[in-house]
Parts: sequence; structure tokens; C-alpha cells
Amino acid sequence: MKKCYFSNRIYKHMVSRDVNQELSHSLHLYDQAMRAAYAWQTKHLRTGNKPYEGSLHLAIKKRFQLDDYYTNSAVQQANALRTSQKELQALYIKQVDGTIQSIQKKLKKERSKLTALQNMKQSIVDRKPKLHKRMGYRVYPTPSGAVYALHRKNETHIWFSRYLFEHRHLDKEIKRLKARIGQLQHRLLRQEQKKEKLKQTISSALFGSRSFFRKQYTMDQDQKSHVAWRQAFRHKRNARMIISGRKDAKYGNFVFQYDAPSQTLHIRSTTGRALVLPYVYVPYGQDRMQESIATQLSCQNKKKDGQSMGWSIEDHGTYYIIKCIVEEPEHPHLNHSKADGVIGVDLNYNHIAFSHVNGQGQLLSSSCLYFSLEGKRSGQIIKILEAEAIRLVDIAVQRNKPIVLEVLDTTLSKSAGRYRNRKQNRRMSMFAYKKMQDSIYSRAAKMGVAVFAVNPAFTSQIGKMKYMKQMHISIHQAASYVIGRRGMNLKEQVPKVLQTYTERKDGEHHWKQWSVLTKRFKALRPHGFYHVSGQSYPLFNKEICNYGLTQAERDVLQKYVPKVWLEETEI
Repeated sequence: MKKCYFSNRIYKHMVSRDVNQELSHSLHLYDQAMRAAYAWQTKHLRTGNKPYEGSLHLAIKKRFQLDDYYTNSAVQQANALRTSQKELQALYIKQVDGTIQSIQKKLKKERSKLTALQNMKQSIVDRKPKLHKRMGYRVYPTPSGAVYALHRKNETHIWFSRYLFEHRHLDKEIKRLKARIGQLQHRLLRQEQKKEKLKQTISSALFGSRSFFRKQYTMDQDQKSHVAWRQAFRHKRNARMIISGRKDAKYGNFVFQYDAPSQTLHIRSTTGRALVLPYVYVPYGQDRMQESIATQLSCQNKKKDGQSMGWSIEDHGTYYIIKCIVEEPEHPHLNHSKADGVIGVDLNYNHIAFSHVNGQGQLLSSSCLYFSLEGKRSGQIIKILEAEAIRLVDIAVQRNKPIVLEVLDTTLSKSAGRYRNRKQNRRMSMFAYKKMQDSIYSRAAKMGVAVFAVNPAFTSQIGKMKYMKQMHISIHQAASYVIGRRGMNLKEQVPKVLQTYTERKDGEHHWKQWSVLTKRFKALRPHGFYHVSGQSYPLFNKEICNYGLTQAERDVLQKYVPKVWLEETEI
């Protein structure tokens, strides 16, 4: 695993003027070469014609009069940028696909509403009113006629005649839904066009950042003059240089050489001149960097056993920052053993649920680590999540057990939330899953705790249906228990109380049964399983209405109840 260490600030007034000028020239020439390599690659991909002769490496070397080592690093950085843009393009296409799916789902829902309203209107025209009860419509007979009502979550609308209900409500709702469907169709068309454009377009990059480029149009707020902006923009475009390492180099790099006793960094510029930066040290990781350099110096066969060391220098105006990229060795006593069990972990937007599982897959204990990210800045969020990762890994160290996590992809869930409720979208946007995962991996590697990753399929659903009431724990704790068992390669068979609602075919994976159960009981809220899963009949008996279930939940349960059980309950 590669790790990057940051140096202290090397202020320019502590360095001679000649060294500053030479470093500035090297940075400028290197960044020019890197931008030229990227621009030539982009032009070649867009037009199919190569703007250079021979290989890209030789063309850059000849154009900017650089040696092979500088040229190789510039071309590698351009290639890395092109590769990252390809990955981003695939990610954007995936996000657009999620948006298209959400729009199509919303369109289907709105069209079904429109059909229901049109059928109600036609029934009223035929003088045989037939209302859609699932949408909340009711008709109440009165001595003078009938009263029409629409029951919603927090309000009820009433019309005292059929004429008022038809013209003041149905006609307006039908018109509104038609307009809404037209808007959705237009939005769907725009997203499909965007997807086609992403597939066909060869993307490009704006060096110096797009946000800083746009600041030239807001001089009053951001810049004193256009000349000052141009100077700052040019400096931003030519302020960074990354030089890759080589195994066969004495210090792991042919351009940068660090002398640990004197804490000086020796740099060979693009013109071949030797430069020295004094008082360079790493506040966090100096010992590790010195150890890597000492290992490389003492290595006899560098081509086979040597370690490359990448270096980067950044110009921040009044000072330089040096970065050292070294290979971090694996912890010598990393605990991979599952003989004593594991710790299953379920990550959520405001807490981390974890369960202690023994060697036989039994639950020993379960708990949660709570935190709040509401109203916090990005830096505060990072510190909070890192602190929780430390707490979790310390528990694993005390129990002497590895950690099991689920591998989630939150790309679609975050991009396809346009038509979800605000509360759900807010929670999803606060769910910093990647940062939590990286913090746990980093801390676990440092403390010698192995981290295993498992497929997240149906972990929450299995925990909800099978273990939540049995273990008297929350749905997230039950999910962490399922994750831990899956990390130990244990299967989750469907319990007998649920086998009636699904059937297993020969050669079919047992997850297929959980998929069927998830679709059938999707409308049943998690806390409903506390009430109905322990009844004499699977998920149903005559007293089901007494457990606080909604009408929609009762309809779902009764839909899949065998007729024999219904007859038995009626006797």
C-alpha cells in the first residue's frame, strides 16, 4: 500500500534566490510538457490524427528538451489524468442511468394516478360513482345526497356535491397530472440526450481549476484586476511537479535525494543543476521515510528488491511543500484468523452498528457507536468519522478479532433521489460511506487488524426478517450480525415461519428466496416484524389489526396468506 507523507513548509526567504528561480523554471517547464502531452492525446482521440511523429515520449522530449526521467514523469501524469477522466465518464453515465430510472418510475406512478382519476371521472359522468379508495377517496351518503372526501396524511378535503367534486377537484388534478407527465417526459428526453453526449464526447481538462478560471468574470469580489488574475492563474497552472520513483535508483529516485542526518533535500533541475532545500522534515512519518531510504541504500539487488520513492513539490506562493510517496509494508502481525469469530459492521449515516460473533456464528453482543454530522463542515466530518473508526478498531483489538464490512456503491442511491422524500435524501447526502470505510481500513492496517469485505445483498432484509425479533436488537444491529456471519461463509436459510411465502427450486441460490420475500413484504415497516413474526400463523392471524399496522400493510400480508389458514382462523 502506497502512503504519502507531507513535509513542513519550506519558506522561500530561507532559500537562495538562484534556487527559487531554478525551481520555478523547472516547475514551469515540467507542467508545460505535461499539458502538451495531454493536449496531444486529446487531439489524437478526437480527430484520429496524431499531432506528433513517432512516440509521445520522444515528441515531448524533443519539444521541451527534457531528459528521459522528466519526460517519463510528465507523460505518466498526462496518462493518469486521461485514465481518471475515463473512469469519471463511466461514473457520470452510471449516474444518468440512475436518474433515468427514477424518472421512468415517477412517470409510471403519475400515469397510474392519471388513469385512476380519469376512470373516476368517467364513472361520475355515467352517474355510477366508483372512487379509488387506495388513493384516499371516500363517498359518504347523506339524506340530501352524498359527500365526497379525500383523506390525506395531515388533511381532509370535502365536496358536498358530485358536480363540485368533478369540476373543482378531478378536472384540476387531471390537468395538473397531464402537465406533470409532459414535464417528466421532457426531462427524460434531456437525460437520454445527456447520456448519448457523454458516450460520444472526448472530455478535456482545464488546468488551474475551472472555478479559478471563472473568477476573471467577477473582478469586484475576487480579483483586483485582470492582470493580477492572469498572473495568479499562470502560477496555479505551473505550481506542481510529480516525479515517479525507480527501484534501481540509489535513493529510490533519480531527481530527488534526501539526506536524513542533515535534513536536506537535493534536487536535480531540468537543466541538470543541483539544488538544495534545507530543513526538510516530515512532522508525521519522518521515521518511516528514513527507514525506507535506509532500506533502499542497503539493498544489494535494487532491480529485484528495491523500493521506488515518488516525490512531489508544490509551490504555494511564499513557501514550498514536499510530498514523499513510499510503499507502506503490511503490519507484521496482521490478524486474519476467524477461529474466535469476527466483528460484523454495518455503516449508517449517523451511527456504526457492530456485532460480536463467535467462532460458531452465534451472536455474543451488539451495540452502536453514535455520532452526528448535522451542520458540520467537511473538516469536522472527517475528524468525527476518524474518531469513530479509532473506537471501532480499538474494540476489534481488545476482542482480538478481524472486522467484516459490506462493500456498498452509493453512486446511484445519491444521484437517483430526485423524487424521494426530503428526509430520506438528506440522510443519504449525509452518508459519508467512502470516508468511513477508508478511515476503518487505515486505522485497522496500523493496528494489525484484518478487514474483510462481503457482498451487501439482502443483509438488512435478512436481519429484519430473521434476527431482529429473535435477538431483540435493531435492524441495523441485525444487519451487522448477518454481515459478520457472511464473513465467516455461513449461509442464511429462510426460517420455517417464512418458507410458506416462497419456494426453493433445485439449483437455485438461497438469496433468490430472500429476494422474493423482500419484494412481497416491502410495504411492511421494520417494527411491524416485532409484532407479527411471532404469531401462531406465519405473519397473520385475526388479531393482526390490533398491532398498529396500517391498512396497506394488512393488505400486503393478507395477499399472500394461504386460503386454508384463512378458513382455519374463521372457525
